[in-house]
Amino acid sequence: MFFRLLPFAMLFLFSAAPGAAMQVPEQYANGIMVSGSASMPPICSLGLNGEAKGLAVDLWHAWSVRTGVPVRFVLGTWPESLAMVRDGRADVHSGLYFSRERESFLDYGEPYAVLLDKLFARKSLGASSVADLAGRKIAILREGYSEYHMNKFYPGMITVAFDSSEDMVRAAVEGRVDAFLTEYPTLQYQLGAMAANDDFVAVQVMYEMTLHPAVSKGNGELLDLIDRGFAEIPAKDRERIKRRWIPEEPGMPKWLVPSIVIAALVLLGVVLCLLSGGRCISRSL
Repeated sequence: MFFRLLPFAMLFLFSAAPGAAMQVPEQYANGIMVSGSASMPPICSLGLNGEAKGLAVDLWHAWSVRTGVPVRFVLGTWPESLAMVRDGRADVHSGLYFSRERESFLDYGEPYAVLLDKLFARKSLGASSVADLAGRKIAILREGYSEYHMNKFYPGMITVAFDSSEDMVRAAVEGRVDAFLTEYPTLQYQLGAMAANDDFVAVQVMYEMTLHPAVSKGNGELLDLIDRGFAEIPAKDRERIKRRWIPEEPGMPKWLVPSIVIAALVLLGVVLCLLSGGRCISRSL
């Protein structure tokens, strides 16, 4: 009896496995090519073993498990990562911010992560805002959102475009620029790798944006598959992957604010009771 039921049990197990029930267009069943930056840690970068690693990479691996579609990564400079999707060498970009300029050749999927971008400057300058850097050179990412943002909102500032965040930070360390703007986790990593944490300071939070996968314009079939796959990744798995690469910044414990509120309410009750001449106590007795 056991051996007769075994095939049905195996069929049930495989049908319940992630990706087994996902409908995948035939042209993508054997895998998709995902482009990304080779030097944007901890989001996406090339490891010492020559393999892609980072937050976006791990999320795409989780997507692959859920859809059953293999993913292969092809990394380069940031402009190259965009060009590879634009000219068909890659099927999808691993993750980028939405901007109107890129809508001409990209369609964006649903967001899968939220990031802060901060402006860093040389500590010795004493800057506390973008305005304090007037006349100073600010490094931005060529064809990146930082380039779009600075050109649109701060057209009078002096900007210098680089192909990678690593090149941006190195230029600052070597004194060729005075400040730089891109993803906060990436800047933290690059400053640490160059032992320059003490030389630069975060001047201003510039924006908070969401990371989106993106396909070439009009490829709705692939975009639908991508969105369905990411939707299957549980929130707890997303958070676990994010915290692996981007630890939570030190701050107030999560229990502290509710505790303060409760204590304030208790104190308010005591004060009101005292102001009422203790009538609340006498009634209770």
